[in-house]
Amino acid sequence: MSLNLFDEYLHDDEQLNGFLSKIAKGIRNVGRKVRKVVKKVTPKPLRKVIEKVEAEGRRLDKKGITKKLAIAAIGVAGLVVGGPAIAAGLKTAAGAAGSIIAKGGALAVKGISAAATAAKAVGVANLVKTGVSIAQAKQTAQQEAYTAADQAYQETKATEQLAQVIGANPKFAEVVQQLRAQGYSDDAILQHWVESKTYYEQAFSAVAETVYPQLYNYGVQAGLPPQAAEYYAASETEQIADEAINKVRSEFTGAPILIGAGLLALLLLK
Repeated sequence: MSLNLFDEYLHDDEQLNGFLSKIAKGIRNVGRKVRKVVKKVTPKPLRKVIEKVEAEGRRLDKKGITKKLAIAAIGVAGLVVGGPAIAAGLKTAAGAAGSIIAKGGALAVKGISAAATAAKAVGVANLVKTGVSIAQAKQTAQQEAYTAADQAYQETKATEQLAQVIGANPKFAEVVQQLRAQGYSDDAILQHWVESKTYYEQAFSAVAETVYPQLYNYGVQAGLPPQAAEYYAASETEQIADEAINKVRSEFTGAPILIGAGLLALLLLK
């Protein structure tokens, strides 16, 4: 039997797996490739590409792009928690679920908009280099930034849809009912959900859908070759998603949660 009931009931659910992103799966593959390449004695041209990716990552981070997208990522991961909690009728004494879902959408949109503003600055600089007037460059870059922000906002709305699908899933409700029948509080049930591998994968996918395209576009705008931009975006997205999910998890425990830790044993069904 699975250590986590939500994983036992939901992990292989076809309906939920339909929401798992190809982007999320691709990120892990690209990330593994980069780590393997870095560990080896790489050919000189490839080493230069990797060094350029790392340098570009540091430069964009100084502009605050990755930090602002990290805020958006926390909001998106929070929606995946709050949506099913609300749909299943969970109410926590501390109001953690309500707080996260209330903040989630606002944080995500705020972070995406701020990141788009930072992208505009990168876009203007690059366009001016090509000889375009500053006024025209600002107009073009602003339009591109707004388009990117709007796309990310729509993807965030899709995350809300994912959350509602999870919450409306009969299997999700069945786990909730079983745990309640055994006397577990709604706080404990919600913690059980955020500790699950199923939650992690769904949240990772939702974050990746929102964050990866933004980072990839920034890398390309900043002059990275497409493959290098893929490596940069995948590596940053993986880190941002993991940190965002663990940040959301910590909201329900007061401390970071580790999957498989002794905490989960407290919720095992006998």
